[in-house]
Amino acid sequence: MFPAATVVVVRVHAGFFFTSLKAREAALQPLLDYLTDQLYDQTKMPSEGVLIHALSNGGVLQLMVLHGMLWRRFPPTSRATSTKFPVALVVDSAPGDSQYTSMLSFFTIPMRNRVARLAATATFSLAYVVYASMTPAFGVNFFAEMHAFMAELNTLLVADRNMPRLYFYSEKGRDGAF
Repeated sequence: MFPAATVVVVRVHAGFFFTSLKAREAALQPLLDYLTDQLYDQTKMPSEGVLIHALSNGGVLQLMVLHGMLWRRFPPTSRATSTKFPVALVVDSAPGDSQYTSMLSFFTIPMRNRVARLAATATFSLAYVVYASMTPAFGVNFFAEMHAFMAELNTLLVADRNMPRLYFYSEKGRDGAF
């Protein structure tokens, strides 16, 4: 549907969730530089835009971080209105929930070694208990923040009610049974 859209693949690893905002931004800095050069540089011909496909909670987390970086780079008063970024947004299996089983699956599915998977399950279980007990204590709910972010019309500097969005989920994938 968008044959002229730019394709940029940005991988996210489980460790991205456990790093500081500064480290996340450093990881996404090359993407920000590319987008700035290719899409927001008003001295160049307008691009045909970018189709964004955010995969799982990691993709949404990257979008949230990139959103903040773009807002700082292009404050609302200096923002060019002729950018074509993005042209459409596809959100695949996200934003998810904070259910133990779905989160555990994310962190352990890639592990083929049973001992490594058992160790990861024990470590994750402990981390999940800490997360679940700290969330209400600090009033921070990471998953609620992702849901609120994706509900915003203004995603990545575009406030366009007509920008196509597609969300898709799988009941089978939700439980980690791929």
